[in-house]
Amino acid sequence: MSRKNEQTAPRDQSSRDGNLAPKVRWQAKLLRLLIAFGFGVASSTVFAPLELSHLSWLALIPLLFLIERQRRGHFILGYAWGAGHFIFCLAWLKEVILPAPVAIGMIQALFPAIWAAVAADFLWKLRWPVSRDLDPKAGKIPAPTPHLGAAKQVIIVIALAALWCAMEWCRSWFATGLPWNLLGISMWNTKPLLSIVSYTGVYGPSFLIAAMNIGCYLAVSQWLKRENGLKQNIPFALLASIIFVLIAVVIPSTPVPVADHHLKVTCIQGNIPQIRVPTQKQYDMAKEVYQEQTIWAAATSTPPDLIVWPETALPFPHFKPTPNRDGPPSEYLWNIISKTQIPLLIGALDTTRSSATGDGQDFNSAMLVDINCQRVETYDKIKTVPFGEFLPFEAYYPSFLVNLLKKNDLFMRSLTRGREYTVFSFKEAKIGVNLCYEDVFPEVSRNFVLNGANLLMTLTNDAWYNETSGSHQHLVHAVFRAVETGRPILRSGNNSDTCLILPDGSITAPLVNPHSGGRFYRGRKLYNVPLFTSLPITFYTKYGNLFAHLMTLLSIGTVGYCLYRYLNRRKTILDRCNPTQDVISG
Repeated sequence: MSRKNEQTAPRDQSSRDGNLAPKVRWQAKLLRLLIAFGFGVASSTVFAPLELSHLSWLALIPLLFLIERQRRGHFILGYAWGAGHFIFCLAWLKEVILPAPVAIGMIQALFPAIWAAVAADFLWKLRWPVSRDLDPKAGKIPAPTPHLGAAKQVIIVIALAALWCAMEWCRSWFATGLPWNLLGISMWNTKPLLSIVSYTGVYGPSFLIAAMNIGCYLAVSQWLKRENGLKQNIPFALLASIIFVLIAVVIPSTPVPVADHHLKVTCIQGNIPQIRVPTQKQYDMAKEVYQEQTIWAAATSTPPDLIVWPETALPFPHFKPTPNRDGPPSEYLWNIISKTQIPLLIGALDTTRSSATGDGQDFNSAMLVDINCQRVETYDKIKTVPFGEFLPFEAYYPSFLVNLLKKNDLFMRSLTRGREYTVFSFKEAKIGVNLCYEDVFPEVSRNFVLNGANLLMTLTNDAWYNETSGSHQHLVHAVFRAVETGRPILRSGNNSDTCLILPDGSITAPLVNPHSGGRFYRGRKLYNVPLFTSLPITFYTKYGNLFAHLMTLLSIGTVGYCLYRYLNRRKTILDRCNPTQDVISG
């Protein structure tokens, strides 16, 4: 080969022996993924057990800088961040079944992954004009200009914060839904920001936190680029974010008025460890604990109007199964009420299943039982727990797989979902009862209030999580339900976090160990629950997730804009590859 040919021959540098470029590239990609995962783990500390809530205002900034520095791979970076965030945030689920935090975390990570991918594309496209979708000289996509004017900065803040809210709203219904630890939940103890919750729900604080993160990122990004000879811009994005927060803070909160009535309620917290298959001794111990605590509660100098047990306090039905659910009470329940002569509101398994044929249905229920031991009202849990209380799409699984899951305790039982938001009438109280994690779903409490409830309750069995942060993470969601609906919430836990939450979100009178102050405690507490007849229906109760729906519409516009730019660039490329020919007619 001639010297000239040697000079002009193409050189494939990556194919040369000993070339480390591919290896270095993969190491760099892996390092970026690990960094994203680590920042996701750090962001999980805004929730219990650490509750470094002030870090939520900075949680998304590292992810934004990571996706800014490369043209592709934004989805996988966002997924790595989300995996780190959710796996560690939900680490307490290992108490239920070991792989649960990873399995659920990997599903939840899809939402920050989608957000990162769309956010990166939107940022990239706003940094270069439509006229430069394809550089006519170079024939390739030009590098975006770092300069962003005031209008573009504000658009980015609103569009990406709205997109974050839209992703959180999708989490609330996708694959049965799990709106656990939305970003705004970290503000449960920040009273100035709770005032907007009665209008926007938890999505309002989420929008503000995301907007502040995006504003800070743009301000720092613009400041760093000043070294490239660019004129330093006023951080309009940060200013806009601060204005949004200030507007939310100055919205006046509705003061808690003087109660029209009070209801004396004693909550029993058995603090009994959750055992999948209890022995007879453990079974008898649980019965004895709730019987003794209930009788002692009735024997005080100021007996309550109502005694409340938590969700599935005892692992058996309290009424004989009949098709119409009108069977007689168990001897155990009859003995307790005959001694106390005080009505009970209890969480328990209920069934219409015949012992002879096995036909019927099982429910996770709340029951109001009067002093004659008659069932007055029953509410059946509507939001049943996937894989714990039902197997999603069970009818489509092979029978051997269903039997395998049940045999290995990976799937406990198949419960029937309730259909009606039944409100219990008791004296001046109209009670809507959330069972288990139903208070994580805003629409459940909202529907109770729309049906006339002036008092909400949560009966829950958080003993599944032992003495971890799971029960406290669960508790703080109820703060938002109280503010959203403008109704007090009485929370009765099996092992912890029994308390009263006022309509302004204040947690009062938690049931704790009087000596150590520990949350995990066996005991009882009398609550003088305020009842309000003059509280209006809040904006959120009336219109629901209107704010989240508006944010979703904005997000659809953002995605539509990115799609339009993509199709426009693709059309330009095709036009250049297939130039039109002038047709000369003869």
